[in-house]
Amino acid sequence: MEKKRFVMYGISGFVAPRHVKAIKDVGGILIGATDRHDSCGFIDSFYPDCEFFVNESEFRLFCKNNKIDYTVICSPNYLHKSQAEFGLTTGSVICEKPVALYPTDLENLVDVELATGNRIYTILQLRLNPVLQGLKCEIEQSSDYYDVKINYTTPRGNWYGKSWKGDPEKSGSLIFNIGIHLADLMLWLFGYIQDIKLKTKTDREVSGELFLKRAHITFNLSLNGLSSNRSMKIDGREIEFSRGFGDAHTLSYQKVLAGQGFGLVDALPSIILCDKIRKLSVGN
Repeated sequence: MEKKRFVMYGISGFVAPRHVKAIKDVGGILIGATDRHDSCGFIDSFYPDCEFFVNESEFRLFCKNNKIDYTVICSPNYLHKSQAEFGLTTGSVICEKPVALYPTDLENLVDVELATGNRIYTILQLRLNPVLQGLKCEIEQSSDYYDVKINYTTPRGNWYGKSWKGDPEKSGSLIFNIGIHLADLMLWLFGYIQDIKLKTKTDREVSGELFLKRAHITFNLSLNGLSSNRSMKIDGREIEFSRGFGDAHTLSYQKVLAGQGFGLVDALPSIILCDKIRKLSVGN
């Protein structure tokens, strides 16, 4: 079987090594990559012949002149939409969360999918966590309405606020950059949004209440702390899900290649929720 051919935006980014490893794990070839920065020597251990471009125009010309099965997007959030649009013209796309920063942008991408016949897939790795998959089965087999408390702490130092991640115009703010993981998890487990109440909303912390179809959720999303803590209490029972991230990207790629990847329809609910929280003031 012919190996799938990949190119990548954002090869110097934090999450890029997980994607490069996943490409290797599924037997693919990374033939080209681009980034404004050149701190990407790690690719030599995987694909020493991969072409690298600092100039994005040169990279796009390379893409047009080569057979490409998948464009992988690991760049800053505000670039995802335009890069996904281009990627769809050469093949399908695998994009880190969030695929876009506004629900209307996602609708535009659906139009490009239809026009090109290609697909956009996204990485929703928490859905692949065995503990959380078991929990979802349990919820689906029950008629209960749940009382849920979630703490989602991902420590980040002062550098975070000085990077593009700290710029709301580029990242979408904390709720999009990191909270998108939590938003997707809550909606996947407990259903659609009914109401939102915010208690705290700063550059480094967002907390409040969500009223979903199957649960009342008290949540806290924070960059403060010394260690990661991703835990959930459901009716007093604690479920810890900090572990189990190791092979999530490889599993995601395996699903994409098998035609079972998470697409724009899966991505839309969490983008709508994060957009609502972004627009909401504390106390409203």
